[in-house]
Amino acid sequence: MPIACLLALENGDLILSHYGGALSKLHIDGKVDQLMPLDSTYGTANALAADTDGSLWFAGDRGLFHRVGDTWESIGKRQGYTDGAAASVLLDQYGQLWALGKTALFRLNRQRGRFENVRLSLRTSGGALIAGANGELWIADAQRYSKVPATLAGTFAPTPSLKIARSSQGSGHFDQHGNLWSERSNGGLAYLPAAYTASAGSTINPNLGAEKNDQAWLLSGTEVLAVLEDIEGNIWVSTSAGLERFTPNKVSPVKLNGASPFLSMATDVDGHVWASDMKSGKAWRLDGTGKAVGAPSGPYSVISTAADGALLLAGPRSIESRGRSGNTLLQLPRDLSGRATDLHVMGMLDDGKILWVTTRANGLIAWTQGHWLGRDQFNLPKNLHIAVKGGLGQLWLGCTDGSFYLYDNDELRRYAAPAIGMPSGLSAGQDVIAAGELGLAVLRGHAFRLLRAFDPEVLKMITGIMRTADGDYWFNGAKGIVHVRNDDWLRNLEHPEQPLNYELINAADGYAGAAATATRLPSILHSPDGQLWFLTSRGVFRMDPTRFPMETVRAPATIVQLRAGNDRFEPANHMQLPAQAQNLSIDYTALALGRPQQVKFQYRMSGVDQSWVENGTSRTASYANIPPGSHTFMLRTYSIDGVQGDETAVVLEIAPTITQSLQFKLGCTVAALMLAWMAYDYRRKQQLARYEDRKQAQVTERERIARTLHDTFLQSVQATVYSLNAALMGLPADAAARKDLELALDQAQHAVLEGREQVCDLRRNTATSLELAVTKTANQLMAVVTGIKFAIEVHGERLPLQYQVEEEAAEVAGEALRNAFRHSRATKVSLHIAYGRRQFQLTVSDNGSGFTPHLVANGEQQQHWGMTGMRERAARIGGLLQVQSNQGTAIQLTIPARHAYTHILRSWLHRQLRRA
Repeated sequence: MPIACLLALENGDLILSHYGGALSKLHIDGKVDQLMPLDSTYGTANALAADTDGSLWFAGDRGLFHRVGDTWESIGKRQGYTDGAAASVLLDQYGQLWALGKTALFRLNRQRGRFENVRLSLRTSGGALIAGANGELWIADAQRYSKVPATLAGTFAPTPSLKIARSSQGSGHFDQHGNLWSERSNGGLAYLPAAYTASAGSTINPNLGAEKNDQAWLLSGTEVLAVLEDIEGNIWVSTSAGLERFTPNKVSPVKLNGASPFLSMATDVDGHVWASDMKSGKAWRLDGTGKAVGAPSGPYSVISTAADGALLLAGPRSIESRGRSGNTLLQLPRDLSGRATDLHVMGMLDDGKILWVTTRANGLIAWTQGHWLGRDQFNLPKNLHIAVKGGLGQLWLGCTDGSFYLYDNDELRRYAAPAIGMPSGLSAGQDVIAAGELGLAVLRGHAFRLLRAFDPEVLKMITGIMRTADGDYWFNGAKGIVHVRNDDWLRNLEHPEQPLNYELINAADGYAGAAATATRLPSILHSPDGQLWFLTSRGVFRMDPTRFPMETVRAPATIVQLRAGNDRFEPANHMQLPAQAQNLSIDYTALALGRPQQVKFQYRMSGVDQSWVENGTSRTASYANIPPGSHTFMLRTYSIDGVQGDETAVVLEIAPTITQSLQFKLGCTVAALMLAWMAYDYRRKQQLARYEDRKQAQVTERERIARTLHDTFLQSVQATVYSLNAALMGLPADAAARKDLELALDQAQHAVLEGREQVCDLRRNTATSLELAVTKTANQLMAVVTGIKFAIEVHGERLPLQYQVEEEAAEVAGEALRNAFRHSRATKVSLHIAYGRRQFQLTVSDNGSGFTPHLVANGEQQQHWGMTGMRERAARIGGLLQVQSNQGTAIQLTIPARHAYTHILRSWLHRQLRRA
C-alpha cells in the first residue's frame, strides 16, 4: 500500500501511515506490527508525532488521535481541541506539543492535560507545522510560510539535527543551514537560500525562491509530495514519479564571464582574492561569495603576491604593485635598440630579494638592485620547469628531467627524487613536497620519498599544494581535491609503508574538471577568511572547509554475500562453509546517505590477519588458503575524519579438505611411522640375512670339512687302528715291540675320538649349541663357586636360532649366570629356555639377595656395566631385557619369533622376493 506519512522513532523503528487508513510500525529487525487496520475510522494521517513519553499522536482529516500503549483515544472538545480535522501535529525542541486545525493553532498544556487555543489568526485553512533549525515554528501552505510569534512559541533555541531528520514534511522544509525547500503552487520545487534572513517579516513566499526545479527534465515528477532532510544533511524529495536526493556541494564555482583556462590567482594586502586571464588580459577582484566585485583596467596577463603582501599585476610593458603605501609601476626591460616593446609575462615570483619574471620573448629575467638581469647571470639548472619560494632569497626548483634543486643565494644543491616524472607542483613550507605526473613525494633528510595511496591516481598531476593553519594539507590534482588531515599526514611520515589516508573531493562535491596545468602556476590559494580557491580546467572554484565540520555520522557496515568459486552464501551470524570456501571473497557495503563513495573500510579475519586491513573504498575482501577451523570476520567503516562505525562480525566455520582433516593427518602419521618402521625392519632384516648368508657359508664349509674328515682322514686313521690292532694280536705277549705298538694304537684311537668330536662340533645344531655354551659356562662357574645347585630346563620344540641371536643370547645368559654365581649369594640358580611360536625366551633366576632398585632401573653402577651391556645386546637382536628383583633375581630375555628363528627370516625373505 502507498505510504502517505512516515515518522522515525529514536530506536530506529518507523511508523508508516498508508493511504486507505492503515497504520503500521516497521521494526528495525523487519518485523511489522499493525497499529490500525485498513479502512479504519481514523483515516489517513496528515502528520505523526512521537511524544516525550513514547506515546503517538495522529493528525488526520477525521480528527486528532492519541495512542498510549495499545489504546487509541479520540481528542476533542473534552480535551480542549475544538477543531474536528487536524492538519498537522508537532513536538518542538522544548517538548511542547502543537496541533494545527482548520481554524486555529493549539498547544497542549501538560499541567492541565488539555489543549489551549493560542489565538493566532490563520490566513488559510490547514497547512503544516514546520520547525526551523533555529527553533522557529512556521505554519506552511502552498502560498506562504507564516512564522509563529516568539511570544507564543517561546525563546527560539536551535532544533537538534536528529529531530529535524525524523519526519518528512508535505509542504516544505527548512534545512539545518536555514535554506527553505518547498513545493511550488504551480508544481515543482523551490529553493530559497538563507530563508530566515531573506524574509523581511513573518512570512515567506516560497514561489519566489531564488532557484527552482519546475521542469519535467529536472525532477522525476513535477508534483512534490514530501521533503526530508536526513541526519547527514542530504535533502530527499519524493515526487509523483520518483525520489530525488540533493547533496550539499562542498565546492562552488566562481563565475568569471569570458575566462579561459589560462588563469592565475593572488591575494592583495587586504586579503581580497584576485584572478586574471592570461589570454584576454581581464582581471577580477572576488568577494567571499565568489562574486566579481571589481574589474580593474588592464590588460594584465599574470598576477602574483609580493613578499611584502602587495599585489603584483603584470601588464604588457610594466608590472604594477598595489601595496599599503600605494601603487608603483616597474617598467619591463626594453629591447636591444632601446625601444619599449610588449613582453607577454607568463609568471612572477618574489623571493624577498629578487623578483623573477618569465616572459614569452626573453625567457627568465630577474629584477634585483634596480636592474634587470638575464638568466645567464645566475647559477640556475638547465631545463627549469617550475619554481616556488623558499626562505629569504631561496627558490625550490623542479626540472623537466625529474630533478629538484634548492637555489640559495646563487648556490645550488641537488636532491635525489623518486620517479615522479615531469614535475607539476612544489611546496616549500613546513615540509618540502614535490608533485609530478606519476605521484607525490616529500623531502625526508636529503632525498624525496614517494607517498603511497589506496588509489595512486589521486596523487598524480598535482599542481596546487596548500597547508592550512590547522596543519591539514590540501592538494589540487588530476582526480580532484585531496584533503589530508594533519594527524594522518604525521602518521604517514612516521609509517611510510602505510597508505596515506585522505578525503577525495570531486565531481560529486561540485568540483569540475581537473587541476589547471596550462600555466605551470600554483593552482590553489588560501585566503585570509579561511576559504580555499582552486584553479581547474573548468575555471575557478572555492570551498569553505569550516562549513563541513568533522563527520559524526557512523555509517553501519553490512556484509552482503560470501563467494567461493561459483557458490554464493547468504551471510548469517554463524556460518558453516565447505572446504572449497578456503578461497573466499566477502562482499560488503555501508549505508551512507550522502557520499557512499567516500566511506572507507577496515576488516580483519581472526587467525589470518595480524591487524586491521585498510581496504580503502573497495567493497570486497579476498582471502586465499584460509586454514580450516573457526574464524571471525570483522568489518567496520571509517571516515576521513577518523569516525569509526560499529563493527559487524560473522563467525565462519570452514571445513577441512580431505588432506587437512584430522583423520587424514593421523593416517599420514601412522603411515609414516609404519613406513619408517618397515624401512628400519627391512634394513635390519637385510643385515641379518647377510649375516645368515655368511654364517650359512661357514656352516656349509664346516660340513664339507666334517665330511672330508669323516670320509677320508678318520676312515684312514680307523683303518690304521684296525691294522695295528691286528698286528698287535699277532705278537706274543712278551714281545718287545708289543708295548710300543699298544701305545701307538692308543694314540690312534684317541685321535679318532678327537676327530669325531671335531666332526660333531662342525655339525652341531644351533638349538643345542646355545644350551651347550650356557652349560659349559655354568660348569666353569660351579668349579670355582661351590655350594650352588644349577639346573637347566628347556620347553618347546627346539628351533634353529639365527647365529647372531645365538651368540648374543649366549652372552646375555653367561653374564646373568656370572652375576648370579658371584654376587647374589644364592644357593640355587636355574636357566629356563622356551622355544615359543611367537617368541623365544631365556630366563636366568636365583634365590639370592637381589639387586638394588637403582641398579634395576639404571642397570649400572660405578665401574660395572654388565646390566647395560646385556640391554644393548638384547636391543641389537630386536629383543627386550627385563629384570625383576625382590626375593631373588630373574633376568629374562624375550625375542620375537621373526627376529629369533632362521626359518621365520627365510619365509619372510621368500614373501618379499615373490612380491618383488
